[in-house]
Amino acid sequence: MVRVYCKNTHGVIVFWGTRSSSTDNALKWKHHISPFVGQDVPFVLVVDNVLQTPAKWIGEGLVMNSLEEMNSFCLEHGFFAWFEMMERAGGEKSVFGQAMRSLINEIIS
Repeated sequence: MVRVYCKNTHGVIVFWGTRSSSTDNALKWKHHISPFVGQDVPFVLVVDNVLQTPAKWIGEGLVMNSLEEMNSFCLEHGFFAWFEMMERAGGEKSVFGQAMRSLINEIIS
């Protein structure tokens, strides 16, 4: 099913729910679909912090120790950008709207 779903894909948004204690699931999904979409397809990472009050995914001793570590993680694993979802709002100004706009701009350039 993944092969059919990803056919002619020009960009991918990977969602990481931070209830997990590591980035393993996001990386597993990225590595699972990468062979179907090709090397040149850009990936964006969206991190879900909606249920984390306060957000507990970044800081000393947490999943990511700092913003710099998150940026390095994305660079190392082939995500050209990442976004943090703090609420489940829809529309163009939502995090998914921003991620999609960023992805479209990357595809066009």
